[in-house]
Amino acid sequence: MLLYLRAMALHQSSRWFVMVALVALLLGSCGSSEPSTLVANDDTASVAPGAEVVIDLLGNDENTEGGELWLGGLLEDGWAPGVVVDQDRRAGIVTYQAPEEPDTYVFEYRLYDYDPAASVEDPNPSTTAKVTIVVE
Repeated sequence: MLLYLRAMALHQSSRWFVMVALVALLLGSCGSSEPSTLVANDDTASVAPGAEVVIDLLGNDENTEGGELWLGGLLEDGWAPGVVVDQDRRAGIVTYQAPEEPDTYVFEYRLYDYDPAASVEDPNPSTTAKVTIVVE
């Protein structure tokens, strides 16, 4: 960025032009200031060791613009032991089979603003939330 501004200063005699270019570059690099329309709230569930529990992950989340929510996937970082037996990504519901050992387990999921027209260049907005499962 500094090299670009110096080159402009050499080619333009007006300091005003250089200042306008600097402001434009700085504003353009700040990114979007629009707030996210997705609100992802953490979830909790209790289950007996080795048993299954159905968790509605999207039930307490919202899109403040009224758009459709979609469960993008379960994140593997900090993955809780146990098995996700079934998941309905459009409904946001997962069936989790708990491990045999009682404990508190945590994993994360990604929530998307569903838009079938989204692409790699212009992806759907997303956010994450945590799920805490108490096996007792």
